[in-house]
Order: sequence, then C-alpha cells, then structure tokens
Amino acid sequence: MPSSINSALASWLAAGGSSIGEISITPHGSGWQLRHHADSSTDPASLKPLDSPEALRELAKWDAAGNYRPLHSAPNLPSGWIASLPDLASLRLALDFLYPAALANWLRWLDGTASACSLRDTFNRQSGMYRVTGLIRDSEAESLVTSSCHDGNCLRKVIWNLDGTTPWAGFPPDKTSAPSSAPELGQPIPILCLDLCPILLAAARETVKKRMKSESDAAKAAEAQASPA
Repeated sequence: MPSSINSALASWLAAGGSSIGEISITPHGSGWQLRHHADSSTDPASLKPLDSPEALRELAKWDAAGNYRPLHSAPNLPSGWIASLPDLASLRLALDFLYPAALANWLRWLDGTASACSLRDTFNRQSGMYRVTGLIRDSEAESLVTSSCHDGNCLRKVIWNLDGTTPWAGFPPDKTSAPSSAPELGQPIPILCLDLCPILLAAARETVKKRMKSESDAAKAAEAQASPA
C-alpha cells in the first residue's frame, strides 16, 4: 500500500495536482513546498519556515488561538508558515500528519477496496454507554449530521448516509459525492469520510440522552398534574 500511495501521489502531482484540504503544494527544487491556502500570495520570506513532516505534525495539533484541534479535517489549520520538504516520501508523510488516512482512503476508494458504513450500521453495533445512539430518530440524525459536518466544521466529503439508502437532505451535492475516478487535471485530492467519527458519536449520544430526559420529565409532570391533590 505505501508504494501504491506514493505512486498515486506522484502521478497526481505530475498531472498538476496542488491542493488538499487547506494546503497548497508547489514544486521546490527537487522537492516540495507546502503552505496554507490563505498564504498563497504571501511573500515566502515573511512566513515561518518549517523543514520536516514532524514540524507539520506539531503545527496541526493547534489552531491559531492555541486551542487543541481534535479534528484534523476542521478548516482551522493555522496559517503563516511555509514548509520545505526534500522529496516525495517526506511530502507523503507530511500529508498523512496533516490529514490522517486521507491519501489511503482516496486510493482505496478509487481501486474499489473501501466502502462506507451508514450511520445506522455504526450506531447499531455500539455497546456500553454508546448503545443508546441506536435510538436516535431519523430527524435527529439529519439535524445532527448536517449541522456538525458541513464544510464550516469539517472539510471531509460525507460518503456514508443514514441507512445505506437515505441521503442527507441538508447537504449540497458536492458534500456527499464520492469520486468515481482520479481527480481531473489540477483538481484537489478529496478528503473522504467513510464512517462517522467519535466526535459525532458522542454528540449523538448526548442528543438521544437529552431527548429521553425531556420525555421523562414531561411524563412525570403530566403524571403529577393528573394525580389528585
């Protein structure tokens, strides 16, 4: 798989590929330079120099305000830097640090070895404290997913749906469209979401627990009101 990913990445770069997530990639001598999209027209001399994939791994841990980034596909990667990497191997490692599994999922999807897992399938296999997520209602799931996973919160394409057949009505088509082939000349590598993340799983649990408490409180209030004084 690593060599296949490297080959796919090299082919994409040779075809003019230069973007993934918030990152711009440009040739630099025999290697590559990475910078934030927001810095595309900024004088490189004014940007903080980075010289290793590990430096980018550390950068990706925090947003511009110094807050921890639990979701690497969130559109809040800090800007103001430029990373010079000597070869394809270091570029591939840097992209893995910035967007974990994005290259592998892209390649697996293209060669047909990856599949998406629906929300219902994911929730129905939960146990312990997350077993309750299986009780989420369709309307609750639609509201939760479309409010949590839009591009303002996460740059991934949501390939999974509600139950294997029901799409998310609240997303624009390009948010849920899976690539059927390698990107056209110069197009970005898509960051694919094949299964909902732990952040959304925890939010679903809170959604169901809140609704169950509300229903329980309402039932108790109705019972108390109906009881004779």
